[in-house]
Amino acid sequence: MIAALVTGLVCAFGFVINDYHDAAADSISKPHRSIPAGIVSRRAALGLAILLATVAFFLACILGFWSAPAALFLISLSAAYSLFSLKTEVLLGIGTVAFLTSATVVYGGLAAGGLSSANVIFMVLLFLNQCSLETLYTLEDMPGDARAAVATTAVRLGPLATLWLFQVFTLAFLLSCIVPWLLGLTSNIYIVAMLVCTVIPTLLVLAFVRVTYDKSNVHRARLALRVIRFLSIIPVLLLH
Repeated sequence: MIAALVTGLVCAFGFVINDYHDAAADSISKPHRSIPAGIVSRRAALGLAILLATVAFFLACILGFWSAPAALFLISLSAAYSLFSLKTEVLLGIGTVAFLTSATVVYGGLAAGGLSSANVIFMVLLFLNQCSLETLYTLEDMPGDARAAVATTAVRLGPLATLWLFQVFTLAFLLSCIVPWLLGLTSNIYIVAMLVCTVIPTLLVLAFVRVTYDKSNVHRARLALRVIRFLSIIPVLLLH
């Protein structure tokens, strides 16, 4: 429970420090967000970010000698993503968010006594799935980011190349869903659940998006993939 709380606080810190740093750009592309809308001041957001990081670090100290440095590393990487504009580097921004997301699995596994094969499989699946989702996020935000002069992967590559990148990440994710079963690391029940809950629905989303940029299609595809991620909890629970 403490490990789950630590990762939740680190995640919250990442969101808050990102909104703090992007306040000026968000005032152009996303004026409805809390800081540009005047609901929260930048100073208050920074104070909240510091509080979240501090509480996360001290809670991590309870778990053991490895957990505090690991939490500090994740906090630092989250800060670097926003404060040093890693998001503007092609693929690096997407990869950083995906790593931070999948690192929660490693952190939880270590807190529970050690990494298992299920932890490793889940980490790889979550990393590739987040790469796919994050690519869609950058594509959906591309018009606003371009107006705010934020050179994300989608702004740098353009919509067509970013769509191809999304397809590559998604296909890599789908292949990774099947590989553990092919290697005999999972049961037949796992592959049936994975096909029904994840693989087939995701292929339908790929067919829906196609290689033609349309912002409304991208938005609907992102929402669909988030639902599929929730359903994917079922086959993940069947990992052993």
